[in-house]
Amino acid sequence: MTQWIVFNSIDQKVFLSNVRLWEGSLLCKKNVFNTYKYNNQSYGEDTPIVEQLFTESKLGLLTDLPHMYIYIYHGANTCNITHWNYIFSRGRILDENIAGEIKKVIDPLLDVSDASDLLEDILLAHNILEDVQ
Repeated sequence: MTQWIVFNSIDQKVFLSNVRLWEGSLLCKKNVFNTYKYNNQSYGEDTPIVEQLFTESKLGLLTDLPHMYIYIYHGANTCNITHWNYIFSRGRILDENIAGEIKKVIDPLLDVSDASDLLEDILLAHNILEDVQ
């Protein structure tokens, strides 16, 4: 995916991410993925693989589906706050009312199908999907 919804649960803010190759939403056949060298490091280890897959034209980019994935920053993520402040600064902050609505979507008691429908309804109601690059 090239865009995500990013929820900062510490500050209760929601962002439409910048456009980039988001490693965390990569779907890849295991036999293809295993042909690439996976760096032995604690974070950023998948970035070189995603970049190589892109360079070799082996990625199918999903460019208009940020409503398919919500990344949650909770303060104990692999990357530190400096990294996430950069991510937040590159994205577009969404209306503060959306944060409360997003909290409903990520409620673990909500059925996945219902959560998906709710998220799409929220983004359509706030005209977010019209702005997707």
